[in-house]
Amino acid sequence: MTPDERMDIVREVCARYNGGRTGMLLSILSDITDRLRYIPEEAIEHIAETVEAPPATVRLVCGRSARYTTDEVGRHLIVVCDGSDCHCRGSIENIQALEFALGIKLGETTSDGLFTLKSASCVGACANAPVLIVDETMRGHARNNDIPKIIEQLKEVESR
Repeated sequence: MTPDERMDIVREVCARYNGGRTGMLLSILSDITDRLRYIPEEAIEHIAETVEAPPATVRLVCGRSARYTTDEVGRHLIVVCDGSDCHCRGSIENIQALEFALGIKLGETTSDGLFTLKSASCVGACANAPVLIVDETMRGHARNNDIPKIIEQLKEVESR
């Protein structure tokens, strides 16, 4: 998809929230993410104008959220919660297992474009720590020995 095509989608989404205020920011970001899987950097200014907020506010929301990333992501986004409860209960081991299984480091995308691995400071599900979010589905009490099975299931979906 070209940058112009991406911006057409951003403009279309923002137009639905015409006259929106800052309170509409998450709705706009959600709709764009649903369509593009990320928030293009070139869209930040337009989104900010739509919600009448500084671009820094939009960047701040994107920077603190696993969902509203400004980086292109693979077909499958895996987010490891690394908040204090998850960290204490094994998120580091999960990150290491994912890096090994995927052959990438945290923040990277596999060369085939299938997987992106990210972390989040907290996803608000501490009772289920450690938590993985795989394609927006939360998996609580995730263990590093679960990782190969999760990756294999995702690859099976792709081969169909």
